[in-house]
Amino acid sequence: MFINGEEIKTNYRQFFPDPGTFDENNFKQACYDLCIGDEVFLSEERIPRRLTESEPYVVLPPGQFALIKTYEQVSVPREYVAFISIRSRYKFQGLINISGFHVDPTYRGHLIYSVQNVGPNDIRLEFKQPAFMIMWARLNSRYGGRTEIPATTESHSK
Repeated sequence: MFINGEEIKTNYRQFFPDPGTFDENNFKQACYDLCIGDEVFLSEERIPRRLTESEPYVVLPPGQFALIKTYEQVSVPREYVAFISIRSRYKFQGLINISGFHVDPTYRGHLIYSVQNVGPNDIRLEFKQPAFMIMWARLNSRYGGRTEIPATTESHSK
């Protein structure tokens, strides 16, 4: 079951180990908007770029891959799993997430998004601007798993 923004906000210290890196304005109805951090690695370059307040921009050309560190550190408690995505503003420009869509229970730290620009134009990314989102879901521990391959297709839905 996904938890809502109010529950995340109420228990934010459980989900954000460094309270100085999150912004209460980034809470939404069922998620939190994560921002672009201080490191971006473009596949055409040899070392990551450092983004700062005085040099906050990086451009991702069409076809390029990048690794983007989030500004916030996140925590996924043992009884949760988190799901990640990209904000629509960037999706509509052609930015896609190729790093996966979940964060495992017990993860703690900055997230590194692996992305690609599949659009026809450059995408400008800015330090500390909301670009991603994260949602937490409480795990249901009632399912015990399987011990063998089921003999009939009807067994697959149980």
